[in-house]
Amino acid sequence: MSDFRVLNTILLVQMLCCLVASHIGCVVHAGEVRDLSDQQLRSRLGNPESGSLAGKIDLLTELCLRAQDTAQSERYQFLLGVAWQDTYLESRKPAALRKACEVYRRYLEAYPDSVRLDFVHLNLAMCYVELSEFDAAIPHYTWLVQYSQTGAVQRRSLERLCRLYIDSEQPEAGLHWYREVFEQSILDPERRTMAAVWMVQGLLAAGKLDEIPLYRPYLLGQSAPLFEPQFNVALMEGADRLMDQACFAEAMLLLSFVRPKAVLEEFWRAELGRMQRRIKTLSEDSSTGQDAREQLARVQGFCDAVAQMPDYDLALDWRRARAYQETGRDWEALWAFYELFNNYPNHESAEDFLWTAYSLAEGFDDPVLIPELARLYLDLGQGTRYRQLVWTGWGQHLLNAEDPEAQRQLLLDCLRTQCDSSSAAYLIHQRAAYFMQRAHYRSVRDCTQDMDTELEGQLLAGIAADYWSAIGRLMLADYESAEIGFRDLLSSTERQLNTLWDDTFFRHAVSLFGLQQFDRAASVFKEFIERNPESVLAVEATVYLGDISRLFGDLETALGYYGPVCQRSEHPRLQARAVFASAEIYQEQADLEAAFNRLFEFVTGGPAAAYKAEALARMGDVRQAQGRLLDRYRLHRNVFEAFANDPDASAVDDVLARYLVDHVQLMKELDHSVRLLERLSREPDFRHSFLADRAYQYRFLQSEEGNSIVALLRDQLVYDRPQRARLIVSDQQTEDAVQVELGRLLQVYRELQDELRHYAPLAFWQERYQVASAGSCAYLRARMALSLLAVVPLEELLGGDALSAAPDAVVLWEAHCAEGVDVESARTLYRFIVERDPLSDGAYQSLRAQFRLAVEQAEESNDALDWQAARRVMERLEEGFAARDQGVEYRLQQAALYEALDEWDAAVAVYHEIVQRPEWRGQIHAQAHLQLGRLYLQRERWAEAHAFFERLMVAYSGFDEELAWAYYYDLTALSKMGKRESMDALLAEYGRLEEQLKSTEASERMREVYAF
Repeated sequence: MSDFRVLNTILLVQMLCCLVASHIGCVVHAGEVRDLSDQQLRSRLGNPESGSLAGKIDLLTELCLRAQDTAQSERYQFLLGVAWQDTYLESRKPAALRKACEVYRRYLEAYPDSVRLDFVHLNLAMCYVELSEFDAAIPHYTWLVQYSQTGAVQRRSLERLCRLYIDSEQPEAGLHWYREVFEQSILDPERRTMAAVWMVQGLLAAGKLDEIPLYRPYLLGQSAPLFEPQFNVALMEGADRLMDQACFAEAMLLLSFVRPKAVLEEFWRAELGRMQRRIKTLSEDSSTGQDAREQLARVQGFCDAVAQMPDYDLALDWRRARAYQETGRDWEALWAFYELFNNYPNHESAEDFLWTAYSLAEGFDDPVLIPELARLYLDLGQGTRYRQLVWTGWGQHLLNAEDPEAQRQLLLDCLRTQCDSSSAAYLIHQRAAYFMQRAHYRSVRDCTQDMDTELEGQLLAGIAADYWSAIGRLMLADYESAEIGFRDLLSSTERQLNTLWDDTFFRHAVSLFGLQQFDRAASVFKEFIERNPESVLAVEATVYLGDISRLFGDLETALGYYGPVCQRSEHPRLQARAVFASAEIYQEQADLEAAFNRLFEFVTGGPAAAYKAEALARMGDVRQAQGRLLDRYRLHRNVFEAFANDPDASAVDDVLARYLVDHVQLMKELDHSVRLLERLSREPDFRHSFLADRAYQYRFLQSEEGNSIVALLRDQLVYDRPQRARLIVSDQQTEDAVQVELGRLLQVYRELQDELRHYAPLAFWQERYQVASAGSCAYLRARMALSLLAVVPLEELLGGDALSAAPDAVVLWEAHCAEGVDVESARTLYRFIVERDPLSDGAYQSLRAQFRLAVEQAEESNDALDWQAARRVMERLEEGFAARDQGVEYRLQQAALYEALDEWDAAVAVYHEIVQRPEWRGQIHAQAHLQLGRLYLQRERWAEAHAFFERLMVAYSGFDEELAWAYYYDLTALSKMGKRESMDALLAEYGRLEEQLKSTEASERMREVYAF
């Protein structure tokens, strides 16, 4: 407190005496003081400037009383305040300082014009500071700054005032004074830096962030104020406020000026050493020495403050890490949080640091950091909050990297911990979903294969494993095994413990539906709806109930189930499924207008684009069934115009393919129809024969000319009795009336012909091809349509962005066209479709094409490796689309593959399936019988081979090639059986058919072997 007593010689001596440690003078008791004369009192007081006044309070109090209203009163009052201060210096009792404050306040009231005002205000301010009553000290420093006539006092008081605002944690209140110091310090870099430090703290506290950039240049360098702990903490707190306001970039910039704790420690230790060395060279009684000791105390305080901030670096590093993260500098944030974990592994937030680093690594999908950080986190042990997320995140990373085998090993590791059953269950769900998305249903079924030991005792993981195993079987159309799996899962777990219980219940019903146990399925679906009336699956169960009623022929009940689906569900697939089924029922009931209206309601209800396109296409088909051909083509044209640019609207491609064929065929039929009507009008004899002679009529309609008329006109001329009556001359119908009626019909069909010309596909698609943006879906579909019409040749195949944007139908057409030019390019296009969406109808068509190409290549090369390649495609097709009926062409190719691979039982099973399908009667059955006979011949099962050849010759004698081979192979079978008479009879029978069969391949063999 003595640094402000340097203004003149007397006061300097006085303040130096106040700081002397020894007690000078005598202690006088109050009773003795009152007995002393004025001279004795002054004598005992001695020279006030020569020592401490701590023991002379009673003397000065008495002198003050006796000197009232005299010139000496002011001096004694001042010395009394100093005496109380000296007493505090010796006793360190706050009461002494409060007495000093009281004396100085009375002094200021009594002597407002005293020459000692500077020192009184200064001493009073220092007393308040020592008492930590900063608000009381501030007015006195302010007075000194404003009214002191001494420049040194003003300067030092201003600095003290500024520092007091900082120390009192109200830096924003001192902004005016900080700015004044800053402006005064143009030629003093150290002081200007100190002012800039204060300004930044004040502006941060005041929220005036936009003014801070002016002072940033002064925050660099090695000036002592920049290393003050309070300033660096203020910067961090200011960064907090900026981050709270989402100003993360500004916060990051502010944090860049914060010094780490080690830097602060190093600076202040060096400063402390320097001050200690310096103070040894200075006199204790000199003002310089007093300043040095005060500075030493301040530096020591900074050293102590830094030492008492154990979490300072943690706070700084965490703020920087958070700022990195919030500003999108995720890589820096990742390493910042990782370093936080490494540097503070025992901190209460260490787990959060590591989890954040791991989460950021997941964002980068980093193949090195994700496993490393995941292991570190899992090594923290049980009880960590994000353990399950780490297991599943790591697993998803492995699946994203297309490494399901590594994810399987991770699942095993998780199961073996015996503590993370829920995490293991999530990994199983994750693994199954991965295979489901790729339509690898066998892998879904087997996703926990050979894990029985690890799954033992783990309830949640066991439930997940059993559930997905059953789902895989369901998707593979193994309905019997799926039903058993779902039933066992329902009976072995309680609903409250199995989150998949409701879904399992529903899938159990679906598996019963697949087994065609429709009564049981309906019962389970109804029970499911009762248990879960608000579930989305309850709506789907209702649709299934409609399907079952429809299969039983109870169409009205089916309509009742389908009807409310659109109101109960917002799921577009379910809505479309119910609406389309309802429309089909109305069509079965011949209520075509009701079918159209149901579809129209659906379209106007705003369904998803893909389903809206299909609904419009179906509406066009209904109109065609009603004979309203113009409406059909108008609606189908609307499908093109509205959805040609939507890659998901597959109905566009279906309608396009039919439109191109149907319109050409219809125009041909209309031309033949008009010509027939003209002939009926022009040739009365032909008209009479055609209308009156049914045999003549049927023969004509079987001819090429008659077979090509419009179905509507055929019905009018053949089945519509009133219409026929109006075209036959009779007592009631004259020739003129007949001609009028024929003229009316001609006009109708000519007008229809003219109107349909406006819907010619060529002009429409040429216009679309010209106006559509190159590479758009509309452009690609127009290109395909014109290629189908043989107008625009496909000179080059799609690639790049155009291929990615193209609908499946376009890519399939391109691949089909490429087969005749570059088979490998065709295969590439087919594979692209499957990879893009393995569950789509396009993927199914693509796999069928790939299988066909593979079988053709294998048949050509007869290489076992090619047959194995074909087998892999077949397995992929059957795995992804097990529930689909693959068709007879596929079955024949499949049987050929089994034959080539010498899998006799499998080939026989396929051919048996073919002959048991009544819809494949005819040549297909004949081929299957022939191949079955050949296979039994190979196994030397002569009687069974003979039976199939004989059945072919009896039931399918109209197919020459198959029949000729049947004779040839049956003769071989009979020969092996030793039935010579039967052989002779069969040879005689063949002789009668030799002329019919002479152009067949087998006839040449018969001539060589049996001399025909």
